[in-house]
Amino acid sequence: MKKLLKGIFLVVFFLFCGRVLLASYQEYRPGKKDLTLSSSPSLGDLDQRETYVNLLQEEASQDPDAEKIYQQKEVLPDKLLKLAACEKEARPFVLGFLEDNPSLALKSQDFSVESPLPYYAQWDRRWGYRAFSGGIMATHGCGPSSIAMVLEGLGIQVDPGDMASYIEKNGYLQDGYTSWKVFDGLVQDYSVQVTSIPVDQIPDQLNQEAYVVASLRRGNFTSTSHMVAIAGLDDQGRLIINDPNSVRNSKLHWQLPRIQSQIKNAWAIRK
Repeated sequence: MKKLLKGIFLVVFFLFCGRVLLASYQEYRPGKKDLTLSSSPSLGDLDQRETYVNLLQEEASQDPDAEKIYQQKEVLPDKLLKLAACEKEARPFVLGFLEDNPSLALKSQDFSVESPLPYYAQWDRRWGYRAFSGGIMATHGCGPSSIAMVLEGLGIQVDPGDMASYIEKNGYLQDGYTSWKVFDGLVQDYSVQVTSIPVDQIPDQLNQEAYVVASLRRGNFTSTSHMVAIAGLDDQGRLIINDPNSVRNSKLHWQLPRIQSQIKNAWAIRK
């Protein structure tokens, strides 16, 4: 009997692992292009995945999109499961992924973010499904999205898809993220001035007609690494931050001391 129970346990265990691996490598085919989105979860990350499943389940009772996604949660890579659980506005994008129908996703202007800069979401349907840096723009495109917002604010016509192409063409990628070397390239190729600045100088630079791109560590905006565009200051001196991965964060204004320790580096950009 013990051998039989042990055998059943092993069969169930390997079937479970197989489902985890299947969820880790999900293909999306918009038109004729094949993209592979790998979230590469380890068994140690399963508890975190379960957290996002639980969050999505809670939302499902109030949001039809969350309900549809929850019913198909097994085939979602971790990064898109997290996106659907945490960002209500991104759920149409995730449904577009699941149903192979990009037209379900929204455009950035649909989110009505008020900012001195144009707002670009990574998961805008115009570029969100595009392959980038080992994944797709929706999950890996914070760098090109943040930089594109700043350049657009300076009168240079470029969207996140254009910037992603520029970054790839010039090799400004490192470990699945946009390399900081891209800021050297912007000086030469886009005729802008770029200065790496101490974090406490961000308000001064914003008051001197610069915009700022910031690289962030784990905190209010990310559990790993992230880039955002800092568009200006409100009338209370708080930062107006365009977070390409969060409409909610972009509609909040932020006291610098609250997030100062989360900023790894910052670049002031002006014409």
